[in-house]
Amino acid sequence: MAAAASGKHLSRRLLIALFAVSAALSTAMAIAVTAMCYHTTERDSDTALATQAEDIAGHMPAGTPEEEAAWFSALPFGEMRGTLIAADGTVLYDSQADASTMENHNTRSEVVSAREKGEATVSRYSTTLGTDTLYAAVALPDGTVVRVGETRHSLTAFLGKMSPAVLAGLLVGVFIAFVVAQLLTRRIMKPFEEVGLVQQPPADMYVEMQPLLDRINEQRQELVKSNQELRRAANARREFTGNVTHEMKSPLQVIGGYAELMRDGIANPEDYQRFAGLICDEAQSMRALVDDVLTLSHLDEGSIMESGAEPVDLVQVAKHVATRLHPKSIDNGVTVRVDGPAEVIVQGNAGLLEQMLYNLVDNAIRYCGGERGQVVIRLRQNADWTTVSVDDNGPGVPVEARERVFERFYRVDVSRSRETGGTGLGLAIVKHAAEAHGGTVHIETSSLGGASFVVTLPTHLGA
Repeated sequence: MAAAASGKHLSRRLLIALFAVSAALSTAMAIAVTAMCYHTTERDSDTALATQAEDIAGHMPAGTPEEEAAWFSALPFGEMRGTLIAADGTVLYDSQADASTMENHNTRSEVVSAREKGEATVSRYSTTLGTDTLYAAVALPDGTVVRVGETRHSLTAFLGKMSPAVLAGLLVGVFIAFVVAQLLTRRIMKPFEEVGLVQQPPADMYVEMQPLLDRINEQRQELVKSNQELRRAANARREFTGNVTHEMKSPLQVIGGYAELMRDGIANPEDYQRFAGLICDEAQSMRALVDDVLTLSHLDEGSIMESGAEPVDLVQVAKHVATRLHPKSIDNGVTVRVDGPAEVIVQGNAGLLEQMLYNLVDNAIRYCGGERGQVVIRLRQNADWTTVSVDDNGPGVPVEARERVFERFYRVDVSRSRETGGTGLGLAIVKHAAEAHGGTVHIETSSLGGASFVVTLPTHLGA
């Protein structure tokens, strides 16, 4: 939570960006409108000044220069500057300066242009007033020029004059921009806020959000799957622990019972050897169970295959297994033979592959025991796959139980579990060993009439 609080906020950055853009646009618009107002005002003033000069010239009576100056001086110029210039350039009258002190105006641009065109409008710097002045001049038939001037303010000065109104409008615009930015931010962020770990995305979702939502959904499914696997693993571990405890109780009770009889001297001396044999058998059963539990634990952890794969000849492994189990097969009236080529090489763990094959053959001997029992280890290989099958002529495995026989402690016939022996973990080890080598195991009906346990391994595993 602390990391999230100190991280970047998309909504805040979006609000700042929208507000900054809106405020900048408002400011630019205010300046643009003010400039337009300035130029419009100037243009209207130019037109009004030219009209004023034409009106004065049109109403001026004909007469001597002195009479014209007297009439001209009586006009109400106000803030405007009125100047009457004789034909020879002498200033007859000026409303804002002493005409007698003013220089000849025949060279002034507005006077020259007015005499050439009849009228002229010129903006220039007035040395007399020390300001920028717009002049509108009209030439009379006798050469006299009527000139009207008006001081012009610069754009900066105009903005300064208009600053209170402009600033007020700008503040209103910035406030509106902030409100609009907030509304837009909320609208834009709404689809993000509605996104959650749900199957269906919001109706107004952005198309650009789809990859993100797909990834979130994938991760959600992965989490659900992981949680389910963890629960299954925890349940399997509890079940496995309970089964191991249950399987150990019987031999421990036998060992404890006979040992107690021998310790207390209750047993007859002639029974000691038999009791000792029973205790030894149960101890061997417990040892086998512990060994199988440790093997499964290593397979679950993957530690058995950490040493890497090496070339293993499965024909030699099969023959070695048959030799190891020969005494047991003789006791059970079962013949064991190996059927396959002279050599079948795979990459794998030799010890684990031998234990896998040993468990399959041992299981077949135990369940097809009796007169004329047969167990055949068949090996076949091509460039990609190697197949090892252990066939017997026993009662077989019911179709509905063929998947479950590889579960830990599962027995097809519980009533025969003590009779056939075994830890109940042998076929589970076979399945895990095959999977550890990248292979599979399944059960088919044997050509001998019983069950056929078929293990398929990749030929070039680890090559």
